[in-house]
Amino acid sequence: MSTSRLLTLGVIALSMSSLQAAESGKRAITPVDVVNIREVSDPQISPNLNPVAFVITEPVDTNKPDEGRNSNIWIVSADGSSSPRKYAFGPKQEFMPRWSPDGKYLTFLSNRGMDDKNQVYLMSTFGGEAEALTNMKEGVNLFKWDRDSHSISFISQDSLTTEEENRIKAKDDERVLDENIRHVRLYRVDLATRVVTLLTPANESVNDFDYSPDGSKIACEIAATPKLDDVYYRSKLMVMNRDGSGRKVISEESCGKIRWSPDGNQILHFIYPGKSEMYIPELVSPSGTQATTLGEDYPGFVWEMEWIPNRKEILVSSQEGVQGIIGKLDVKSRNIERVRTVDRPLSWWGYPTWSINSTGEWIAFVDASTSSPLDIWIMKVDGSDVKRLTNLNPQVSSLTFGAQEKVQWQSEDGEQIEGVLVKPVGYEPGKKYPLVVQIHGGPAWAWWSGWLCGAFDWAQMLASNGFAVLLPNPRGGASRGLKFAEKNYLDWGGGDFKDIMAGVDYVIQQGIADSTKLAIGGVSCGGYMTAWSVTQTNRFKAAVMYAGLSDLTSFYGTTDIPTYMRLYFEDYPYGRENFYDQHSPMAFIKNARTPTLILHGEADLRVPTTQAYQFYRGLRDMGVETRFVTYPREPHGVFENAHQIDVLERVLDWYKTHLVPKP
Repeated sequence: MSTSRLLTLGVIALSMSSLQAAESGKRAITPVDVVNIREVSDPQISPNLNPVAFVITEPVDTNKPDEGRNSNIWIVSADGSSSPRKYAFGPKQEFMPRWSPDGKYLTFLSNRGMDDKNQVYLMSTFGGEAEALTNMKEGVNLFKWDRDSHSISFISQDSLTTEEENRIKAKDDERVLDENIRHVRLYRVDLATRVVTLLTPANESVNDFDYSPDGSKIACEIAATPKLDDVYYRSKLMVMNRDGSGRKVISEESCGKIRWSPDGNQILHFIYPGKSEMYIPELVSPSGTQATTLGEDYPGFVWEMEWIPNRKEILVSSQEGVQGIIGKLDVKSRNIERVRTVDRPLSWWGYPTWSINSTGEWIAFVDASTSSPLDIWIMKVDGSDVKRLTNLNPQVSSLTFGAQEKVQWQSEDGEQIEGVLVKPVGYEPGKKYPLVVQIHGGPAWAWWSGWLCGAFDWAQMLASNGFAVLLPNPRGGASRGLKFAEKNYLDWGGGDFKDIMAGVDYVIQQGIADSTKLAIGGVSCGGYMTAWSVTQTNRFKAAVMYAGLSDLTSFYGTTDIPTYMRLYFEDYPYGRENFYDQHSPMAFIKNARTPTLILHGEADLRVPTTQAYQFYRGLRDMGVETRFVTYPREPHGVFENAHQIDVLERVLDWYKTHLVPKP
């Protein structure tokens, strides 16, 4: 058969989804559709059940592109008797809604003041305007109500001195690394007097905290500095009296989500227990004399947790394989009982995905489906009386979505691997389609079954445009437990790469993928695996490396979280450069032949842009087709509206151009 005939058939296969979409009155998903999704987060059920407050982040107003996305606080009736409505809103940002324990106030963070810093604002539930409770020069990072509803505690970073500000104005602003640390400290503001009290004057930074049930003590996660490497990997758990006295470190490691038990006898938090970045829950006695891990043998990944009031059970968000769940963790048996399966994504940004009312009877939560993004739901804590309270993105009903299914295959060494396969819209059995493999980040992360249509989750956009998409969860991911997450220790690019390629072969064997039209891509660690893959095999016809790593030794020396590498590679690269090179794409750049699109934020401190420059230079020197796009101001990932659209347009165009060229 002639080449032109093959190309024509490829174009016909890819266009079938568009034809069938037109016949159904629906259309393919565009990059603009993706970034115009209203984002829903942080549902907070009031102590007395009604109403539920939550945050909507609106799409960018195209008439005001410089203002970015706007977040406002909305409320909705918990019984569904009334439509959702705006509660705290304005031209700036309102987020992190929190009810007072007595239900009389709703507080939130906002930068609505003249200084554009996030401050705590207070609104009476009986009406009236919001008033600022804080006026911190550097704003507020996090706050919580004290148990008695009489005060609020919060953390804020040290401000610059007048001398430092004057030097900056004079451009005499050189910086000495690791000196002149500006710590993040814990404060309390009294509602009656508005007096602000510093609780942690020591030279340390507070990352998280929680009060004991009687309000007499505070548990704090502290780090030596506010640098992310110290915060992530060298934080400790400390208990002190309410006034800041009587400090005692009760755990030498902690990585957040501190929650004091209702009976006051235990403190819940996360720790890194092993040879990966996966964390698990741990219970510590307030004296520090007893500690019990809760998730070492759990075949999944717990990433959110909260004590159920008046019980010895912990509500958890977790993922088992590709299935997200809300569950109850029994402290005594250490077993997790499923309450409800959910189709929402794993929470990338750390905002709560549910809350529990004061009696422990009801849960407000966010959930989604394969064809509808996040909305607010409510149910009883046993999973009954489930009710959807909002429908905040009705426009998606006009879009086409590919069918999803969980798939499993056997890797080269016999390891069972699973993932999600999204079939192209209009899929017809027996026809073969171009296949894109998108690799997740982490690597201690995972793909899920559910809503897969975002700025970093390309599956449904690609499926809507005629591609099959495989989302593999290779070894090293978190969704099958700690032991599975540790299986890529000292082995990046080894077993995990073989797992991915075995998945590609599986989809080909099922008669779904065209073996001559394969592509790969990913973000962050997924970008690393993309770079690694195109230096190990020439089977892929196109690749997208987005915020990816290419040289592990230079990455260690430039990233803001160098300890991350030591978790996986045992020690520093010094004197072990050859070992680091064995797992670095740059060491194998002479093997590369795959046309590669490289995307990177210019302000990325996590994976510095030099990683992309190195790979781009290597591909160019080898004569490989490549295009390198950088995004000003963007950190690890791209968040500005026009940039997100550009990324998605380039991803879609790169795959179309190289997998289904015009005849």
